[in-house]
Amino acid sequence: MPAITHDTISFAGFVLDLERAEVRNSAGQRVELRPQAYALLRHLAIEAPRLVSKDELMLAVWPGVVVTDDSLTQCVKHLREALGDHAHHIVQTEARRGYRLCCDAVDDTAEFRQEIRFATTS
Repeated sequence: MPAITHDTISFAGFVLDLERAEVRNSAGQRVELRPQAYALLRHLAIEAPRLVSKDELMLAVWPGVVVTDDSLTQCVKHLREALGDHAHHIVQTEARRGYRLCCDAVDDTAEFRQEIRFATTS
């Protein structure tokens, strides 16, 4: 299960901030996501580690709009690219069934840390 604390979900070196609707990497840098990719990640993270059907994801990401499987596939592709998930370890595909935020990628002990350093010169 992802670590959920005060409107944040930590997974695989990332922090999903539900209040700010943004994702940050372990260095504290914002990960740029399209609105649909953010909605997809949010739904997968909240439901992790459960397998989420394609139909459920399409309703969650595009409420009230009819879209094709290709729209979902392209959204997953963008999400994986943004997270650097080229090996599909974070967002796992279950053929013809749906997607899940991979349990192995979830780090329950990860904490969001931002390190700020200052330098002085003569």
